[in-house]
Amino acid sequence: MSLEDARALAKWTYPLAKAEAEARVVRWEWADSTRWSLEPGYFEVHKYRRGALLDVEPDPPFSGAHGHGFDVAGVLAVERQQTELPGARYETFYAARPGGLARRHFDYSPAKRPINSAFLEVEGSRVTRIDTVYAGGRHLAEVFHHDAGGRLVEVERTGPGDIHDFRDVEHDDHGIVRVYWRHLDGRRVLHYERPAADETLASGRARITAGLTRAIREALAARPPTAEVYALALWWCEAEYQHRLPPNVAVGTVVERDRFLAKHPTRAKVFLWNPAEWGNALPLALDADLARLCATASEDIWQNGLHAEADVVVATVAAELRRVGLPVATTADVVTYAVQVDARASAAAQLSRQITPAQRAAFKQRGML
Repeated sequence: MSLEDARALAKWTYPLAKAEAEARVVRWEWADSTRWSLEPGYFEVHKYRRGALLDVEPDPPFSGAHGHGFDVAGVLAVERQQTELPGARYETFYAARPGGLARRHFDYSPAKRPINSAFLEVEGSRVTRIDTVYAGGRHLAEVFHHDAGGRLVEVERTGPGDIHDFRDVEHDDHGIVRVYWRHLDGRRVLHYERPAADETLASGRARITAGLTRAIREALAARPPTAEVYALALWWCEAEYQHRLPPNVAVGTVVERDRFLAKHPTRAKVFLWNPAEWGNALPLALDADLARLCATASEDIWQNGLHAEADVVVATVAAELRRVGLPVATTADVVTYAVQVDARASAAAQLSRQITPAQRAAFKQRGML
């Protein structure tokens, strides 16, 4: 009956849901992203980092910050998600119903339009099924299977179109250690893995730095550009937060540099140092051990919010490449640097912090910075 229960929540309007759920809240907890979920295996199955605790609700608002309101029994009753607009928050309300829990999710507009409704079937203390009905009428069903010890072992998802797949969940003594995405044809793809102690970013940092430096130089030697290189960029963007290592590698040649300078004489720096504007991606051939280490270190980075530490590792690789040199023809003022292409600071500003004062002055004189 859970699908019918979810559809019936259309009558649970924003004022009714808000009043019923908020009346139960006795404690609030804020984090920089989602920190709690009633969905079994939520963070591992969906590959979301668990939010870090904040002292209070952010003011001014922090887009993505989550507030979790709990009742006297410690059960989640209300969720609030801030946007960048003061007072404009997504809101989700929970309430007990026969056989489980009702959930209604509303947008941040003053009209508080419903985004979806869901019914969570509960057996004992475990959620065994979630049926979600979206505003447009689509329906998603998730069934959660547990072993005799109460541990989640499988999630089956069916929904609109051809959605029908499974997640196989493996455990160790410390909780979920691995999740596989299993398709109907039997294919299994590793989706989530908690890194072992010797496969974290911290433990593998020296091996990663040396291995990536070597792999980049070997890739350049195997596929030398057809023109002199003026820049080599190791880059990443927020959209790839789950795949930080190895970084993307791009090569800038004098052919592109001259074209940028001719076409954008007053704005050349916008193009010269942003590798997303270049057309020369450099594929890396990593040996099995280095590929494995990069994969597990990437898991460690996104699961534990270690992006600042990852930035240091990538910058260290760039610095090591500057020290040993590139095995291809380069300009006399060639630069090798690390850059986040969608950061608030421009690519040119990020480069400026990684070059010498003499290089900075020379580039500025030529209109390149």
